[in-house]
Amino acid sequence: MLVPMNTLERFTRDRVSRFIWGGVTVVLVIVTAFVWNQGASELRLAEQAARQKAENYTNTVLYRALDEQLVSEPILGQNYRDLLIDVVGGIMVDDDVARVRIYRVDGQLIFSTDEREDVGLVNAGDDPNVQAALAGRTADAVASTSVGANAGSSSTTTQVLASFVPLHTRDRIAVVGAVEIDQYYANIAGSVREPWATLRWVSAIAAAACFVLLALSMRTPVAAIGAGSGRDSGDGGAHEQGRSETKRETERLARAEAAAASAATELKEARDQLGMAEDSYRRLDAKLKEAQSKIAESQQPPADARVAELEEALREAEAELALASASLEEATAVSESDTSVVSTTLDPQILDELET
Repeated sequence: MLVPMNTLERFTRDRVSRFIWGGVTVVLVIVTAFVWNQGASELRLAEQAARQKAENYTNTVLYRALDEQLVSEPILGQNYRDLLIDVVGGIMVDDDVARVRIYRVDGQLIFSTDEREDVGLVNAGDDPNVQAALAGRTADAVASTSVGANAGSSSTTTQVLASFVPLHTRDRIAVVGAVEIDQYYANIAGSVREPWATLRWVSAIAAAACFVLLALSMRTPVAAIGAGSGRDSGDGGAHEQGRSETKRETERLARAEAAAASAATELKEARDQLGMAEDSYRRLDAKLKEAQSKIAESQQPPADARVAELEEALREAEAELALASASLEEATAVSESDTSVVSTTLDPQILDELET
């Protein structure tokens, strides 16, 4: 069925649109799933890198600055200032690091770069992450906490990745405590999340749009004869072409009907001539048979004059008969020719009506 279609229907209601949009939708869904998974994988890698950095700081800066005696009690006074210098110069210079804490083997907090914390009074022995570090395993967790932007500054609430690392000293192989290094999670995830988040939204929106187009393309396909609004020159050209083709078809049909009417008239005239020729042939044939019968019935030799008269009549009859036969053959040929022309020109239904 030919119906006017707008731009949306041109791309959703033809016979192949459902296959095209279906394929595009499947591809975009796969891309979206890949982007989400890849983004999560990149974030895990960034967290692992942050954990490794915390381990490196513990096993280098703190390993050199601490000993077993120092971590056996809260670090205060001059020992606190000396250790703070080492921590600030070796660890806090990293803009990603928000805070450093040190716990004794019983979970008591003995050092912190955040001066607001009560060193020696806080015990985190029940914290599973601290317990894991005291058992010799590195653990980490994302949490919101109040930390100072740097040593001595006011605290702010922010999200951090807290890495808990086993502490070893240069004079003791066994674990003598646990170190907590908090890093700004925004710095860790920001470089990963920003590009992947953009790709996630773009791919998800594109997949949703293609899914809508796929749903629209599941309607019954139609054939377009134009956009229906005439808003562009291409649509106007399509309408003009359709009108021209309709006009040509109408003219061709009119010519065919005129030729059919003329052929029908000629056919009727040919049939009339054929009938007249057949009548003349029958009359002359009767005269010839009558003349032959009279000659056969004569018992005595006729007089010379009567014989000559009969022979003359016989010759005239034969001549007329030959002329009638020629006319009959000509009329028959004309009738057959006209009949062939009409049969190839006329619609079969029109020809049946004429014959009737």
